[in-house]
Amino acid sequence: MQPQHVQDDLGSYVLGALEPDEAEKVENHLSICNPCKQAMLDYQRTADILLFTPVPIQIDTSLRAKVLSRVARESGAGEATKHQTPFSALLDKVKSFLGKAPKPLPEKDSITAAIMEILCNPTCHIWDIPGTSANPTATARFIGSPDQKTGALISHGLPAPDERAQYQIWLYADMEHVEAGPLFTFPPGGFGAAILTAERPIQLYQSLAVSLEPSSGNKTPTGEFVLKGSITTGDLA
Repeated sequence: MQPQHVQDDLGSYVLGALEPDEAEKVENHLSICNPCKQAMLDYQRTADILLFTPVPIQIDTSLRAKVLSRVARESGAGEATKHQTPFSALLDKVKSFLGKAPKPLPEKDSITAAIMEILCNPTCHIWDIPGTSANPTATARFIGSPDQKTGALISHGLPAPDERAQYQIWLYADMEHVEAGPLFTFPPGGFGAAILTAERPIQLYQSLAVSLEPSSGNKTPTGEFVLKGSITTGDLA
């Protein structure tokens, strides 16, 4: 007789939310069912992103529900033996990039929670933002959904500025329209994340850039760009 699958319990299992007897039932089933075991690994990839914080964080109930619901829809019953789901692949790409980070990360818990919420959007994509000639070793990922205004810039390789300067994000809708984004600074090693909320949906912008500006910020860029890349819908990851 075909054993009853336990995929409905896998989300709670990887989060440690099952009672001991329920967890034992899942573990016994995983030992004999490869499809459920593979599905469990997909859930685990989502849970692993919580390791990007310096200490465990408390994620509100609604956010946890979004994560589990999204993974469940992407994984799907009977699909566990097929190729990795788009959402899992997205998380793996972020995780691979973040893998270069020192431990613990310097970001606050609120930034990590915001990144998690951005990733939960079904239309979420990742754009590569390369370093410029002014800082060719720098690199970044911009994460967001084309129809949303909030995104996250995850950067690596930016030198720590002195106390009189900070990095500032710029969004370009065209050559004439530039929108000032948030200021941010990273510790030595240049690894960190910044959350921005634009005036328009992301799909209405053409490119994103980062420059070093006075710590008070500017309305238009005055410093040399250290990161710059396209965020058009033709460049979706």
